Amino acid sequence: MLTLTNPLVATAAGFLVLGQTLTGWQLTGFAIALTALTLSQTLGAVRAGARRVR
Repeated sequence: MLTLTNPLVATAAGFLVLGQTLTGWQLTGFAIALTALTLSQTLGAVRAGARRVR
């Protein structure tokens, strides 16, 4: 998972620390990537929990 967050952290750092600007397409891509990462982690935890219950 850490390797998947690296581009997101670099983008956020560039925006917040260095004052770089992001286009609408870049913000859309960032949101999609962040959502996909969050959902994959959340759904993975839910599935792992379901397997333990059985």
